[in-house]
Amino acid sequence: MKILYINGFKTDDRVSSTYLFLKDKVKDLINYDCNYYNFNLDDVKKLVDEERPDIIIANSTGALIAEEFDIPKILIDPVVDKKDLEKLFNLDFSKFPNNKKGNIRKVILGKNDEVLDYKKILKYYKNDDIILVNDSHSLKNKDVIIDELNKMEQYLNGFTFIFD
Repeated sequence: MKILYINGFKTDDRVSSTYLFLKDKVKDLINYDCNYYNFNLDDVKKLVDEERPDIIIANSTGALIAEEFDIPKILIDPVVDKKDLEKLFNLDFSKFPNNKKGNIRKVILGKNDEVLDYKKILKYYKNDDIILVNDSHSLKNKDVIIDELNKMEQYLNGFTFIFD
C-alpha cells in the first residue's frame, strides 16, 4: 500500500519528526513536502494522480490539504479552522481547501496540544474515529500512528503491513 505523508506548517522532510519516524517504518511512503508560503493545490493533485496513494497521513495544517481528497486518511492534531492559522502565523490560508471529503478517517488528538484546542477539533470530527492520547501537538509517542495505520489497512484490505 502507498502512503502519502503531508507535513504541517513550519516543518519539512528534514525536521518533521513524524515524517522521519514514518520513513523508517513504512515501506512505500510518498512525501509531499508542503511549502505553505507558496502553496499550490494543483501540485498536490498532480502528485496524488501520479502516485495514487491508498492512505494519507497528515499532520496539523497538512490536514487541510488531505481533506481535499476522497482517500482514507489519518489526521494528527488537524487544523480545522484556517483563522487559527492566520492568527498564529500571520499568513493568508484562504487558498487552502475547506472541504471534508471521504468517509474513512481516523483522527489522532493530543489532549495536551499546546498549539490547537483539541476540544474544538473533537466537535468538528465528532462523527469520525477519534483516538485521544495524552500527548502534545508534535505527538511524541508516534507508535499510535503505526497502530492506527495497521487497523486502517486491515479494514481496507484484510491483511497488515509488514513493519520493521
